[in-house]
Amino acid sequence: MSYLRISVAFSLIASVFGMLVIVVLAMNPPISDFNIAWRRPLVGSLFTALCMIGIIAAFLPQTCSAALDHHGPKNQTVDAQKRPDKKVTRRAHHPDCGRFASHTVRICNKTGCAACLGLAIGASIALAGTAMYFFFGVDLVQANLNVLFAGQIAVAFGLGQFKLRGFTRLVLNSIFVLGAFFTLVEIDTFTENVIADIYLLAIIVVWIFTRILLSQWDHDRICRACTERCSMAGEY
Repeated sequence: MSYLRISVAFSLIASVFGMLVIVVLAMNPPISDFNIAWRRPLVGSLFTALCMIGIIAAFLPQTCSAALDHHGPKNQTVDAQKRPDKKVTRRAHHPDCGRFASHTVRICNKTGCAACLGLAIGASIALAGTAMYFFFGVDLVQANLNVLFAGQIAVAFGLGQFKLRGFTRLVLNSIFVLGAFFTLVEIDTFTENVIADIYLLAIIVVWIFTRILLSQWDHDRICRACTERCSMAGEY
């Protein structure tokens, strides 16, 4: 088993375990006097930083390409090695070879990465919600396990959207971020505990890392299944 597959398996286990702990926290809020008056601004600032980093990455194609690790197959067949390299350009930071068509969307005659656009849209909406809840004290939702479960399901769909195409992929990447946001809001509402909030922020980082690893695995799988040696092979 390759290092990438081991990393994906480990991160998926960590993500699922984190989800289970979150449910336990909501159903059994920790009883602790350790709290701070500026809990919400602190947690909101940290989540805002995560969203901003995500938006910046989404609008920097080169950075995003490096994170997703696009590369050609490492083990070319003899026949493929003898063929002249196929000239492949980039479209929305994906190889424009036809194998990544499901990863892009076309809006106003421009092609964009469905995942990056979806994550940026979700993060932008989440930023507005973060300002309302964490900084202006607007209670967006009540303590409700159904909302928490909906957030967890949204995250799960966001992690497992690789068989889908175009705008569906864009929407699921958006709700991935929104699911994480509403999970954070619910945990803060249930527990009112800064330690629980920071724990959840750490789990959100694990979810993001898992999302990146799954993208790496998906792109690696597509390239390895290709029998042609393209001009991008070995670039990454």
